[in-house]
Amino acid sequence: MDRYLIIDGEKYDRRLMEKVQELLEINEDGCLYQEDAEALATFMFQGGRLTPVERKTLEYLYARYEWVDDSRSWLQAQVPPSGDADLGDLVDRIVWEEYELPEMEVDISEEEVDAQNDLPDNRVTLDLALREALDSFLYDDRHPESPRRIIKDIFRLRPESGSDGEARLLQKIRELANEGVLSLLPLTPDPDYDLPPRGESADTRWLFGLSLPELPDHYFWAMVDRKGEEETYNYGANVG
Repeated sequence: MDRYLIIDGEKYDRRLMEKVQELLEINEDGCLYQEDAEALATFMFQGGRLTPVERKTLEYLYARYEWVDDSRSWLQAQVPPSGDADLGDLVDRIVWEEYELPEMEVDISEEEVDAQNDLPDNRVTLDLALREALDSFLYDDRHPESPRRIIKDIFRLRPESGSDGEARLLQKIRELANEGVLSLLPLTPDPDYDLPPRGESADTRWLFGLSLPELPDHYFWAMVDRKGEEETYNYGANVG
């Protein structure tokens, strides 16, 4: 099911809209109360940060329905403000919306991004590096241990077989990636993160790690040159 609903040409979050409809059906009077606002807050934040689409959906709901007493102002107070330069919103917009991976868990800290941006030879910003890494994971299967190649082989999906072959392969990759975790590997080696076995360094490359629960014995890395001169690539290894 598509995560979004289109209303008057605008995109809204389907699950949030359906949750409100569920609450309204229980109330039967078309109003939303304090307990409904609390239920919405719990529902919204179970996935972490709110996406820009979820924020826009909230504004639509505030205007569309009647909120009894202080229920609307209470819910508004629970939603942290969104700054234009907020790292979380930037990452969410790229991963969840641009690349259609709304369920993927993302492990990228602002402190780590600041430290890596300050490296003397870094000429590639995080947003560009993140897009390069995601493109590589989704489309580059030159390495036999790349996620695309492994998924293609395990599920016997051949992009060259018929007009919908590539679409079916990408759908399966996104399905598995939506259950996974994408991480920015830190400058200082950390035992919580698997390092690329070829020895690539975060000093010279943005290093992104990808774990997929469907492939528990494998871990994958995408390497993005900080100078923007070398081609981005990815590969995986058995870490089980």
